[in-house]
Amino acid sequence: MSIVAQDDDAINQMVDGKKNGLWRTRQKNGKTQEGSYIAGRKDGEWKTTRADGTTESIVTFSNGVARGRAIYFYSDGKTIMEEGIWNIDHWEGEYSRCHENGNKAVQFVYNKDGKREGRQIYYHENGKIMYDGNWTNGKVTGTLAMYDKNGQKYMERHYSTNGKFESNDSNVSGTAPDEQTQTNSPEYETFTGSGKYTLYNRDGTIQRKGYFENGKLINGEHFIYKDGKQIRKDVYKNGKKL
Repeated sequence: MSIVAQDDDAINQMVDGKKNGLWRTRQKNGKTQEGSYIAGRKDGEWKTTRADGTTESIVTFSNGVARGRAIYFYSDGKTIMEEGIWNIDHWEGEYSRCHENGNKAVQFVYNKDGKREGRQIYYHENGKIMYDGNWTNGKVTGTLAMYDKNGQKYMERHYSTNGKFESNDSNVSGTAPDEQTQTNSPEYETFTGSGKYTLYNRDGTIQRKGYFENGKLINGEHFIYKDGKQIRKDVYKNGKKL
């Protein structure tokens, strides 16, 4: 990363050999980052701007690590893609992700360990609820209700207190949106998150587990099944399958 020269001598200062105060840097890909250093460590809000001038993200730092409110934007630089509290390597507390039209896509709550806890909601692009259920320590428990784009419930899935899939109850009022929704868990078809996650198939088996970036498995495991039985486990490291 190279430093962008500034006419204002209050920017990009070194104090006792350490970065201090407001800094602005530009990467080779044209992206610009701007924020403050305190004694050589990032502190407060840091804004990343794309080469075309649109805002990519605003991330809060404390003592040199990402810790605090983090917001990521779609390519227009205005529509929020995801927003929440980032704590070093995981989300914590309330988190939301939006569709490109600005309507909310998911509304989650994470515990202090970065695992989903309490009521979790997925939304269709038109703003109607898609899935509604409760999670305990990262696993869906109890009843997960599924709704079509008209807001009609078409199915309930039931899970044990330890997150094991138990049964389905179909409801005649609604119509399943598509085959993908029928064959995969809600995590799979809408998932674009970053952090540590475990994604489940519709039958309750684990599909992918590990660290993700924008929905892509970076470090972890991908489980492959046939006729309900696991036939392979692919291991990923640095985004590549080993």
